[in-house]
Amino acid sequence: MLRRAAAPPPSNLLRAWTREMAKRAGQKAKRPQIDPTRGWVPIREKLEAVPLRLPGLQSLQVVFGRTGDGHTAARHFVRQHLAQFRYYNPDAEIFQRNSKAEERARVTVQLADSDPVEVDVTGLPHRSDVLRKVLEATKMGSADVDAAIAAAAAMREVTIDAMGYCGKTPVKTHGVRPRIVQPPPQKAAGQL
Repeated sequence: MLRRAAAPPPSNLLRAWTREMAKRAGQKAKRPQIDPTRGWVPIREKLEAVPLRLPGLQSLQVVFGRTGDGHTAARHFVRQHLAQFRYYNPDAEIFQRNSKAEERARVTVQLADSDPVEVDVTGLPHRSDVLRKVLEATKMGSADVDAAIAAAAAMREVTIDAMGYCGKTPVKTHGVRPRIVQPPPQKAAGQL
């Protein structure tokens, strides 16, 4: 008759691991601390930073190309201000369309009591210039336009410096150095 060999006794390491797992199983999971930079409050602060309430707005369509110098301001306008338009005008149809084939950047605004107005924003140097043209197309008062532009200028910019850093973190450029677009020089009042 064959005898069965007894199982070898567990090693000390295995015993320690088994004890540790039993302890962990009995403990409650630690609750993560609440992060005050997340949640509704910071999102609402950013959405309410620029007053863009347009009572007669029915639709706002932004069309731009994915690349190119002439489309940069339109892309930044969409990134910074389209959510604010949606927040202040929940009944309006607000959307964007971008493609590689687009040659012109344009914004189409339709108010309740008028025909659609198409604003060409190709080549504008800054997102606040696009915002100004859109608000002027909606026939908003000049004081309200200036207040909205001032609030938009006070918003924090997401910029890339000449060394390729966005704030303190390097930008992922996949080996291609970022191209920094300099604004055109301002002409003096007497020059043409």
